Amino acid sequence: MSTMLTIWKQCLICEDKCCRWDFSNQLFLTREEKEKFPKLNTQHPCFYFSLENLCKIHSDRPFDCRLYPFDIIKIGDKLYWIFWELNCPILKNKKNFEVYLQQHEKEIIPKFTEHLFNYAEFRLEELLTKYQFRVLREVKI
Repeated sequence: MSTMLTIWKQCLICEDKCCRWDFSNQLFLTREEKEKFPKLNTQHPCFYFSLENLCKIHSDRPFDCRLYPFDIIKIGDKLYWIFWELNCPILKNKKNFEVYLQQHEKEIIPKFTEHLFNYAEFRLEELLTKYQFRVLREVKI
């Protein structure tokens, strides 16, 4: 079983469903993602969030969704992995997240490198006024 499938099992059984929170309302989208999923960012909760509390586009979801529950922010001129202090069962488990970060750096980040700095600053000021975060480590690009 893939490492990411393991982490997502906790998400599937969670009652809270962060896709319904204001936290997930406005996603960073590349031009390609906007064209592919034109109804993203048009309503809250997400248009692609089903009545069964599942993501209809999970296997092909945007980069911003793929990183969750982790995030990347810019501090100075460097990028850091963080997680926001949210009511998330994955984060409450307090595992060593290194295996997930490494998998993201191997499988997701290389396809998104050109957008990383824009992503790292997207909604940052807004989110910082609402949530606390914990730095995990610097992103390895």
